[in-house]
Amino acid sequence: MKSKVMLVLLAMVAIAGCASSSRVYVGVNEIGKLRVTTTSEWRSIDSTQMPAANGTSRTWTKTGVETERLMLISGITSGASIFRSGGRAFSSGMSSNEIAELVEESLPVLLSDTFVQTQAGEPREQAFGQNGGIFFEFSSTSGQQGLVGAFEHEEQLFVSVFVAADASTFSQYGAEAEAVITSASTRLKTIGRH
Repeated sequence: MKSKVMLVLLAMVAIAGCASSSRVYVGVNEIGKLRVTTTSEWRSIDSTQMPAANGTSRTWTKTGVETERLMLISGITSGASIFRSGGRAFSSGMSSNEIAELVEESLPVLLSDTFVQTQAGEPREQAFGQNGGIFFEFSSTSGQQGLVGAFEHEEQLFVSVFVAADASTFSQYGAEAEAVITSASTRLKTIGRH
């Protein structure tokens, strides 16, 4: 009897460990050098549930990664792809269009699906703090919809991707995700006293 109870408890702990999450509070949040501002709470999920990114990354959700998720990737260095599974490498000094193409080519890794860009066909220019970058909407062949923001700072790439499972979920959380993505900036360097 005790051994059955112990096995059940161990199974519960293992399951809880696989789906661990923590609270993301309202306000300024930092992921590596990336800073974003939230106006409502999100949940930060265990990174092992998502494709491994080069650079520091966090994945947030409102209701669960199967429904929607916001992946924030900070500090991809020149010569590295966005995801560790491969793909074309980021190169410092890329144009906005080249950065958009790089992100588009990398999205199938995150979506596990074929990617199709929508919404006016071209990324729009977007300011991220003092940095110029790009912002665009996308949809996949399976009906997923999402948003992307990306910019370069100090020879590193910063990427934010929101993915909703369907149009209804996108309409529910898309504006909030866009506010987080477009709030992105980088931490200011701390200058020491001499």
